[in-house]
Amino acid sequence: MLCTAGETSIVIDHNGRFRACEMRGIVGDLADFDFDVRRALESEAMGAEVRAIPAANCWCTHSCFIQDSSKFQPSVQLFHIAWAWFRQRIDRLPELPAAELERFKALELA
Repeated sequence: MLCTAGETSIVIDHNGRFRACEMRGIVGDLADFDFDVRRALESEAMGAEVRAIPAANCWCTHSCFIQDSSKFQPSVQLFHIAWAWFRQRIDRLPELPAAELERFKALELA
């Protein structure tokens, strides 16, 4: 799953310094952008950080960022999550009670 840290979210420390992710280094200080978060997100420094994240090969363990990354990628919502569920249950599929599958009926497209 592609990381969207720095694009869909930002971490602002208690002193106004910001970063794309809690696991990454400081990118800048909000005071330098008149405390305008949008300008900070659109800054060249944040752009460079966002471009550097894929090459860093991060393994995210922060649930907020995992949720953000999956929320903004339809392919993850439609395929990856469903496939992960299916893979976990493939061995048990013949013995799965129908009631367990009924929980997912609400997810069907109308």
